[in-house]
Amino acid sequence: MALIEWTPALSVGVAELDGQHRKLIDIINRFNDAMKSGKGSVALSGALKEVADYTIYHFGYEEKKLVEIGYAGLLKQKTEHKLFADKLHNLQKDLDAKKVMLSIEFMDFLKKWLTSHIAVNDKQYMAAFNAKGIH
Repeated sequence: MALIEWTPALSVGVAELDGQHRKLIDIINRFNDAMKSGKGSVALSGALKEVADYTIYHFGYEEKKLVEIGYAGLLKQKTEHKLFADKLHNLQKDLDAKKVMLSIEFMDFLKKWLTSHIAVNDKQYMAAFNAKGIH
């Protein structure tokens, strides 16, 4: 069973952004599978890099689109994205320092942050996109 299941509650009503969110969920679920099979510490570095690389792409795309539609909550989104990037950076430092149990901390953080961010923060821009005819 996947750690995070995609549900309609996570949809932001914009196909491209939903697809990108699904990709992030897929990365997290693959890492969770590796952890369950005892390969979490081996997979952590690759998963952390993949999440970091993909979020740079996703956040850039999302913020560009929010600028295009004149979204009033852009600064809040950028702040949330920066906090996430900072957390990933700190997790990378912890990994380099070989902290114990980082895999569990990483999974817990990713699951909570991603589902909360999409369901709360990203949902707030849905009406603004839809009002511009973007679905």
